Amino acid sequence: MQEEVLQSKGVSRRKFLGYAGGLAGAGLLIASCKKEENPAPADGTTDLGTNDNGLLNLLFVMQQIEVGFYEQLLNNKFAGMTDQQEAYFKEMLDHEIAHRELLRNYLQGKGTVVQTDFSSVTFSSLDNTLKNAEVIENLAVATLNEAGRLFVAGEHVTLAAKLASVEARQAATISNMLRKGNFFGPVDVSGSEQGSLPSNSVTTINKFLVTKVSGNNLPNK
Repeated sequence: MQEEVLQSKGVSRRKFLGYAGGLAGAGLLIASCKKEENPAPADGTTDLGTNDNGLLNLLFVMQQIEVGFYEQLLNNKFAGMTDQQEAYFKEMLDHEIAHRELLRNYLQGKGTVVQTDFSSVTFSSLDNTLKNAEVIENLAVATLNEAGRLFVAGEHVTLAAKLASVEARQAATISNMLRKGNFFGPVDVSGSEQGSLPSNSVTTINKFLVTKVSGNNLPNK
């Protein structure tokens, strides 16, 4: 079933949608994820680390942003939110909490804990809320796509694929809320979603963080 899941430049959301969302086997290779000690960047940001461990830490930060977003969304509901929309958002929040805690355990509690900042989001506006949700969800999928290519350990590639299968369904749901019948994010000419290099992902996620992070030591090619 997992043939052609990961491609060098992108992963088809349609392929990911066929995968189970289960996260069995997530405890594998915990020992290989020992936190490397890297000096704090000169600009005061928090360095995410190197190699597979750094990539897992990047994903951990991404999940914290998603959890924070849906928590704030549900605590500041836009006018006219339907029961079905609220149910979707609650389910998404539950998924993101599960992903966050999975990665926290993978990193043996040594992952970078961040404080989120959504002051740029107008949660009272359905359109603005959904547009920001779409940015965050598409970024999560793109980051996982590229992490899957950059990971060295095969177990981490499998983990990225399983996480992405859930994130892709959520991104598709948000896209459909914004534009009825549109379930796909940005794709290339082959119909595959392009990945987001860690350096590009860090630039975007910093917009939603109080204390900024640095991916200068993460693999980028």
